[in-house]
Amino acid sequence: MVSAKHEHILLQKIIMFQGSKEITSTH
Repeated sequence: MVSAKHEHILLQKIIMFQGSKEITSTH
């Protein structure tokens, strides 16, 4: 099983990745 802390880090990475994608698409 994945620990809550590791899952939180994974979520942050996904959010950061999505955010960077949005920034590049808007430019």
